[in-house]
Amino acid sequence: MVKFTNISKSFTDDAGQINALINNLNVEFKQGEFTMIIGANGSGKSTILNLIAGLVFPDKGIISIAQKEVQTIKSFERSALIARIFQNPLQGSVADLTVLENMRLAFLRNSTKGLKLGIDAAFKSKIKDAIAQLNLGLENKTSQKMGTLSGGQRQALTLVMATLCDAKVLLMDEPTAALDPKSAHSLMENAANIIKEKQLTTLMVTHNMREAVNYGNRLLMMKEGRVEIDVKGEEKMKLSANHLFDWLN
Repeated sequence: MVKFTNISKSFTDDAGQINALINNLNVEFKQGEFTMIIGANGSGKSTILNLIAGLVFPDKGIISIAQKEVQTIKSFERSALIARIFQNPLQGSVADLTVLENMRLAFLRNSTKGLKLGIDAAFKSKIKDAIAQLNLGLENKTSQKMGTLSGGQRQALTLVMATLCDAKVLLMDEPTAALDPKSAHSLMENAANIIKEKQLTTLMVTHNMREAVNYGNRLLMMKEGRVEIDVKGEEKMKLSANHLFDWLN
């Protein structure tokens, strides 16, 4: 689904020094694979997400999504193909719009009906059903403005917004970092269920070692722009947080 072939990306700092963010990276993420990405600051974790999203382009190499080179995918096509959840719960929604209006904006991202799509009874029912799967009672708050909800509630709704349409790739950049433990656990459980149900190719950057071992079916540890460790399947299931702390130290 997502393939990196000989990818390198660097930047020039204020002193004119060239620093490598990604260094000749070759890695492939299959459909439905849920990959947790760990590593020290500056190891290239978030850069991988930005390269897939097309926010930055590689200095060399090819990134393909569903066998299409990222650089050739138009921005509106990319937004329909790739969903993203950020660290800040406030970043993925509009505070002054209601929950339902935010959902409409998310749906329009991949709708062939364009701006003609309204908020009719059928749409309201569809949205309530999707939100109800969170088991947070938020389906009864669709008329509330998003800004009146807690950070955990907004992040949970952002998850629904991100996966409402037919995106094939889900990028999550430390989505629980700003949440309390209960909200973080709820978000991860809901994300895992949705990812499995929709067979989303998912990459999640995290500094939470317990999340890294408890979720996903693959784990990458990045170091200096390269994949230092790559475990999946049964091997990943045997990992503990202590293993990851040892690798990082």
